[in-house]
Amino acid sequence: MSFGFALRFFGSISKLPGDADRNEDAFTWSPQRSALALSDGASESFDSRLWARILVRLFVLKPVLSMSRVDLGIMAYTRRHDPQSMSWSRQAAFDRGSFATLLGVAVNPELDQARVLAIGDTLALLLDGTRLVASFPYSDPKDFQRQPTLLSTRRRHNTFLKRPGHAEASTAVWALDRLAEPRIVCMTDAIAEWFLRRAQADPCAGEILLGISDVAGLEALVARERKAGRMQVDDSTLLILE
Repeated sequence: MSFGFALRFFGSISKLPGDADRNEDAFTWSPQRSALALSDGASESFDSRLWARILVRLFVLKPVLSMSRVDLGIMAYTRRHDPQSMSWSRQAAFDRGSFATLLGVAVNPELDQARVLAIGDTLALLLDGTRLVASFPYSDPKDFQRQPTLLSTRRRHNTFLKRPGHAEASTAVWALDRLAEPRIVCMTDAIAEWFLRRAQADPCAGEILLGISDVAGLEALVARERKAGRMQVDDSTLLILE
């Protein structure tokens, strides 16, 4: 079955109800470029919401990741801030840098193939119908216990991009033409960790996600699982492509 790259669902729930303006997840997509990107800004860093927004826009404009591309993002971020006008505490936070994940998906319609790039713990799933086929960069919920690698507005923290083999390790290529009902599901870490635990017991756990048809449905799921202690309280974003 051909993959049409249509956005079936998108929803984002902030860590605190009614606090959407502080949601540090960012998402953008381009049907024309067959590319999307999702980023989770680190709450403890300075203005990570802006940094996440810059990263997703950069990837969709050109679906590659390199030091030079990230440097463009850093310049855009720096232009939006004036450290000289900040209080000493805000300036110190700015100097420490902002951090965020980046998950990018680029689909080649001719090859019916998806290239997934992941920095950090934002997750992409490949489903065939409701059946989980692959997940990247993590496949075990225990992986979320590790400190994730993040992209920073401080260049010295991004040198991992130059390490030999890093590009290959941070990329997965998924063949879509062999699947009857291919779907790509992307999510930030709170939902991702919860889902991988569910999938260990039920290989068709994707049915839970595919059953969400509107933001109210996502809100209900997140509220229920948070209350039961099965999902971390954090900004939670879910999107489904098919």
